Amino acid sequence: MRLPRPRAVVLAVLAAVVLGNAVVYAHAWRFTQFVAEGRRTPNPDSLSAFGRLGALLTGVNVPRPRLRATPDASMNAEELRVGPIATWVLPRRADPSRDAPLPDAAIGNRPGDTALLFHGYGGARSDLIGEGAWFQAHGLTAVRWARRRSSAPSGCSG
Repeated sequence: MRLPRPRAVVLAVLAAVVLGNAVVYAHAWRFTQFVAEGRRTPNPDSLSAFGRLGALLTGVNVPRPRLRATPDASMNAEELRVGPIATWVLPRRADPSRDAPLPDAAIGNRPGDTALLFHGYGGARSDLIGEGAWFQAHGLTAVRWARRRSSAPSGCSG
């Protein structure tokens, strides 16, 4: 049996490195760039073998997040914008309507108690309205953070 020539081995290793870097680049590009329109790539369990291979080689589609709702007036939300950051602040209620009473030393009984809420990749701060309302109802100030323009192409905040 004859061993492969060193030149062929070097070329094969070089081709594998270049191909691997191309796949990594495609994933990094897809992860940092929202698609303008379209659907999010489904979970791998629901993809065909060909669909899984395509997602593995080229990355996934993540459409630009959109605000789907805003806090209602009863939440007394105020929007703050500082540089690239946009937040909704839901101030703590003076007399929270709690589902269950909390002990005096519990979180939510002190004026400075605050919950910081961060949406995940591909999400918008409107995804956290229900969670913010829960924290507010339990005596905490809820702050929902997002980078501006990550949820809307027209410059609206996300």
